[in-house]
Amino acid sequence: MAISVKERIVQAVEQLSEKERERLLEIIEQTKRQPESREVFLDFIKSEADPKVTLAQVRHELGSIKGNLSDLIIAERKG
Repeated sequence: MAISVKERIVQAVEQLSEKERERLLEIIEQTKRQPESREVFLDFIKSEADPKVTLAQVRHELGSIKGNLSDLIIAERKG
């Protein structure tokens, strides 16, 4: 008989140190919250989106950015 996923998880957790179990619990809690956060974010994006703006327009506007976009974002956050 195959071992269930739950049983495999319990066996794996039993082999972890207390510190590793605490970290695992943090990951589980974060995973449980993630769908909620994602939905809130998507709802916000949908509420702010302009359906008249096309992907081609967005690409055109972003194409005018010189250099690396992530570098520009980092610089703006610092300054």
